[in-house]
Amino acid sequence: MKVRRNGYVEQELNQKKPGDPGATFTLRPGQRISDLTFTLGRAAVITGKLYDEDGEPMADALVRAMRQVYTDGRKNFTATQEQQTNDLGEFRIFGLAPGRYYIRQN
Repeated sequence: MKVRRNGYVEQELNQKKPGDPGATFTLRPGQRISDLTFTLGRAAVITGKLYDEDGEPMADALVRAMRQVYTDGRKNFTATQEQQTNDLGEFRIFGLAPGRYYIRQN
């Protein structure tokens, strides 16, 4: 079961932190559950503007928000979201879980 709302980080039932798996549960026919509580955290936003080496805005550039993760004991980066810049070179990546991000332009 997932809960989402604009401006907040999506959450699964009994999820400890974003990206972790949530809990599963089974309802029997006719069974009701009325005491589920979700506490949604506010989502983060990263905005910016890209310029080329001549100082001109970069239109249609792909910008990625990356997080540092450990895989098999090694430090790696994984893309969490990506957006393209507009005609003014502006980007806005929204709906991010709070934390530290690195921005990469491809």
